[in-house]
Amino acid sequence: METNFRRLVFYLSRENRNRRRLSPAQIVALSFAFAILLGTGALLLPISYVPGRQVELLDALFTATSAICVTGLTVMDTGSDFSRFGQVVILLLIQIGGFGIITVGTFIAFFSGRRIGFRERLTLQAQINSLHVGGVVKLIKRIMFLVFGAELAGTLLLYFRFAEEEGVEEGVFYALFHSISAFNNAGFSLYSDSLA
Repeated sequence: METNFRRLVFYLSRENRNRRRLSPAQIVALSFAFAILLGTGALLLPISYVPGRQVELLDALFTATSAICVTGLTVMDTGSDFSRFGQVVILLLIQIGGFGIITVGTFIAFFSGRRIGFRERLTLQAQINSLHVGGVVKLIKRIMFLVFGAELAGTLLLYFRFAEEEGVEEGVFYALFHSISAFNNAGFSLYSDSLA
């Protein structure tokens, strides 16, 4: 009995705290799992799907996983089964999956004025497969700038086509959705025939 108590005390002690930390690879994997579960929960909300259509748990889980992993596989029609809110959730999952969750977290931390510590830099290094820790944050800034620039350019180019078919307001959203989906190679489309 006393041995078990000593083990518990050691486990909770400060000396053991460093041993309980997750590795950068574990943080990345758990972050993806958390984002998938969060996306699944958001897609299950009644505001996420059109009236008369309900999203089942496995459909929401599959869609969220496909969006965050940018595979483009769908079991539901993104354009007709999901409401605008659900489409935005899918779009955000695609964007987060394309960037990488840790990269997005770093981006948010950077713009909120928080310093990026060495441990966070190690996690970033693991996610983007960098050989060096130095310059990782600067690299992330460049990546963000280039990605947003390319997606904006794609949105502008696609807008003219979609504005003719869908109208001005819908054209903006369709252009943005398809630009982000295409840039991240996600394969999601708001058209049932996938732009065919």
